[in-house]
Amino acid sequence: MALEIGMAQIIIIILQIITLFLSLKLLNIYRKSYKEIKIGYTVGLIVFAALILLKNIAQLSLSILFLSTGDQNIMIQDVRIFPTIIELIAIGVLYKITTDY
Repeated sequence: MALEIGMAQIIIIILQIITLFLSLKLLNIYRKSYKEIKIGYTVGLIVFAALILLKNIAQLSLSILFLSTGDQNIMIQDVRIFPTIIELIAIGVLYKITTDY
């Protein structure tokens, strides 16, 4: 069975890799800020960035899984909920630290 990779799939994976890279950079910036100023707000930003990074890893992994199997409909409803839950928690953390400080 030949694996057909569409242009949209390639663009999605490239965008996910860029997002993953930016999430890593944000996490590093927040970590350095915490080392300098050591306040709760920066801890919240670190947690937020780590959760976004985790979400991006999950999304990229799912994209690669779907691409490698050739079947884009494999439990699509079941597995796509995990990145959404992680994103919801991350935005909740960001909301909490924003309203607290």
